[in-house]
Amino acid sequence: MPFNSNNTHRTQNDHDWRCSKCFKLLGRRGRAGIHIQFARGHQYILSGTASAVCRSCGTLNET
Repeated sequence: MPFNSNNTHRTQNDHDWRCSKCFKLLGRRGRAGIHIQFARGHQYILSGTASAVCRSCGTLNET
């Protein structure tokens, strides 16, 4: 389930987890949990809640 991580502001999708300040895509919510993917090919699926610092603006985000 790859996603585009550009930081253009678009209408919020219920499945997107975006930075609360700059709207950069942090992950995608799905049935299995939150899917997070990095440029070097690392992928994670988290269940429950997650916290992340946005790599673009440094804002702490929680879901």
